[in-house]
Amino acid sequence: AACQTKHESAGEVAQLFLDELTRLANEKPDELELGARKSALIGPYLRNLETTNGLADTFAALLGPRLKLSEVQLFAERARNIGPAEVSQLATRKLAASYATVVIVGDAKKFLPDLKKRLGRVEVIPRAKLNLESPTLK
Repeated sequence: AACQTKHESAGEVAQLFLDELTRLANEKPDELELGARKSALIGPYLRNLETTNGLADTFAALLGPRLKLSEVQLFAERARNIGPAEVSQLATRKLAASYATVVIVGDAKKFLPDLKKRLGRVEVIPRAKLNLESPTLK
């Protein structure tokens, strides 16, 4: 998940993300919410396949995890058939807030006190020590 916000609200937004992950793990989404999310996911995916660049990007994305090219055709159908129970099950296994790593980029002086109050343990990586090629960013 990603978003943009003002520095001063970064702690609040981080907490909202973690709260939503917890909610997804503990409550099944209702059909209206699930339908809206499916539309938001499937619509852009199918529109992306209508262009040469979009199709190439989709194929490239499949090559990374070594999925079969037939996955391009199956994705929309599979997404349409996902139900509330599957969403909760996935959220519990893979998206639990306890597994999350929150990365906030910005002027830490403006959000650090609130972030520490909300999340507790916080690590600041100074720009000079940031390594975008490392999974730990260090």
